[in-house]
Amino acid sequence: MTRYRWSELRRLERALHKWAEDECNGRIQWHEEDGKEVPYLYGLSEYGDYTRCKQQWHNVEADCLAEARRHAAACGLEVYHQGDPRGCQLYLYSQADLDERLERSETLRQPGMGISACYNSVGTAVC
Repeated sequence: MTRYRWSELRRLERALHKWAEDECNGRIQWHEEDGKEVPYLYGLSEYGDYTRCKQQWHNVEADCLAEARRHAAACGLEVYHQGDPRGCQLYLYSQADLDERLERSETLRQPGMGISACYNSVGTAVC
């Protein structure tokens, strides 16, 4: 992986981290419109509660993930997005490493498991 790609992935991870913090703190909230979920940006009012600042906010998270996947794919890697703001947002892993890990563990082959259950041991954190 080139230094450029790594620095771009790191930039994207920081943007995803900020997005996750804003969601957790109530600054970004999702509402259903026309049958789909859309994000709204909120800000503190004079009373100390969050009020809507803009009508609808651009989904930065989706754009960052698409760009991260593009950079990872150029190096033959996959991206796992861990959305908890208390940790790293992006992990890079190879499908071969994941398959090897799944082959060794009966538990990870259960439905609903997979990379989400072993991202920190199979993947490399981008932070």
